Amino acid sequence: MPACSIRLGLVASILIASAAAQGTAKVASWKLDYFYDKDRSNLNVADAVFVSPTKGVLIGAIEEKQKQRAVVGLSSDAGKNWTFETLKEFPVALFFINETTGWMATQKSIQATSDGGRTWKRLNPLGGMKRLYFLDAKRGFAVGSPKAAFETRDGGDSWVPLEAAQKPSSNPDYTSYESIDFAEKKVGVIFGSSYPQRSKSPVPEWVDPQRAASVRQVPTLTILLSTVDGGETWVPSTAPLFGHPISTVISKLGFGLTVFRYDNQFEVPSEVYRNDFKANGKLFSVFREKNRLVTDAYIREDGTSFLAAVEPPGAAPVVPIPVKIKMLVAGDGKTFTETKVDYRATARNVIFCAFGNTLWAFTDTGMLLRYVE
Repeated sequence: MPACSIRLGLVASILIASAAAQGTAKVASWKLDYFYDKDRSNLNVADAVFVSPTKGVLIGAIEEKQKQRAVVGLSSDAGKNWTFETLKEFPVALFFINETTGWMATQKSIQATSDGGRTWKRLNPLGGMKRLYFLDAKRGFAVGSPKAAFETRDGGDSWVPLEAAQKPSSNPDYTSYESIDFAEKKVGVIFGSSYPQRSKSPVPEWVDPQRAASVRQVPTLTILLSTVDGGETWVPSTAPLFGHPISTVISKLGFGLTVFRYDNQFEVPSEVYRNDFKANGKLFSVFREKNRLVTDAYIREDGTSFLAAVEPPGAAPVVPIPVKIKMLVAGDGKTFTETKVDYRATARNVIFCAFGNTLWAFTDTGMLLRYVE
């Protein structure tokens, strides 16, 4: 056989092998693991956690016959199936420190569980809280409105206001602390904002999107409380920024991501800022697109960052009906690209929940997605 034929045959073999390898290469995607699909019944998930690789807890409401009932959902097979129990108060937020011990903020109180969410005990009539964070079984924090940030040292039985939360000059009636996170037991942040008082329209924004789009966005007062000693002391700082922070997550690697939501007339519906704590702690934008409304962010231990988003219809600043979900990932925590999502997945809001290296995303439409690499 001529030498040139041998070389051509070798090249062809290499090309075929390469094409085969590319054809079998795994593409990261979001797989639909669960869908609450019951006739004339809807599940709206408010918050969810996985306390082990197989055990999950969710809170929310089930709507049937135009009536809502508050529920807690439990799964023992990594979210494939869920059982639901009725709650006496509508839940808002969850936090667990292990498989059995957790807390729940409802519209009217703080409650606790010692059996993985099967039963709940009302601890304190502290209402209006939007997020919880516990460092251990005794020490925890709760943030919400009006201008509310509290700490507990007895597992949630009693709560004391954080003095630093009241120091920023703002009207308590229009000030809310929206999110809290710790990179470790020492370093933590609380984000909030003060909304300027304005007149309200008698109709929802989605009913009259042209009116909503014509109302100009005005700056709000963004509030940051930071600690480096496990919450013993908090340092407040403020900045006049557009929008309001709805979600924040910080990493042991020295950076964090905060999602800002915009209302009314603005260039984009949301924006994600990165905070590099090792570089003077300044915020800078890493993601903003006109047709992507980001609802949550998550940072894995290796620094890989994720954004959950939906594609809003038109120029209205709200999403009145479930729309397509868009999930994004950035290996460097800065440059985000979209990943494949199950075509059936739709929502108005998406939140992340994780355990170890497994990452899930729950929708307000009762769907559970899992990230597959």
